[in-house]
Amino acid sequence: HLSSLTFDVCSSFIARRFVSPEKKLISSSGLGNPMWMSNLSSFTGQLFKKYAGIEIHGILHMITQSLNEGGDATSRVILLRELLVQMGGITLIEEANAEQLEGKAGSQLLKSISQSFGGSTSVRL
Repeated sequence: HLSSLTFDVCSSFIARRFVSPEKKLISSSGLGNPMWMSNLSSFTGQLFKKYAGIEIHGILHMITQSLNEGGDATSRVILLRELLVQMGGITLIEEANAEQLEGKAGSQLLKSISQSFGGSTSVRL
């Protein structure tokens, strides 16, 4: 069992990794986001979902401050997206067709059945 101080320190270290100047914000190919950013964002979202006692205000404050300051806030937007997806249990559907969209308005059974319609890509993060 970990103490609340341990969780707060963990949250602080995560925030420091996202604002670390020696980390590259663009992948080595020059396209997209680096793997460390995606992996750390996903880990952070899963961590905050599993351990509800962790203080999330510091991370959210860091995200909002960097977005307000302007500049390159790519890593912060990715982190915010992962927090919302992981903690909210959201399923992302890319390229949904009309049948899938109509099916998502129904019951849980209809939602699960409509997800398999068509050739769209469904991503569960």
